[in-house]
Amino acid sequence: MDISKHARKFTEHDRQCIVDIIIEKGDTRKVKEEADKLFKCCRGSIQNIWNTYKNEGRIKPSYSKGVQKTFKKSDRLIIKNIAVGDPFLRNRLIAHRYYLLTGKLVSLRTITRILKEFE
Repeated sequence: MDISKHARKFTEHDRQCIVDIIIEKGDTRKVKEEADKLFKCCRGSIQNIWNTYKNEGRIKPSYSKGVQKTFKKSDRLIIKNIAVGDPFLRNRLIAHRYYLLTGKLVSLRTITRILKEFE
């Protein structure tokens, strides 16, 4: 069954809720549980929420398109802090969280490069 037909549009408020959950909980499992509770009416899971972003054109399926080329020091620190907060995060999840926090896209290669700089 295709849920997307029945799901309501993903609003700015929803995005803010997820950001708040991530900041407050920090733990990915908790984020997923909380998001599931919050967004039953919208999508039902982080993966589906992620798909909603893509479907609404907010995120290109390929990270390489539309990625900002220059990074300010603050951007680098945000990425470093996300990684330090949860050392088991894969680059794709770091990119996801970075997007949720800043609204900016980042390539996976850039994340790898930035994390190497801080090692």
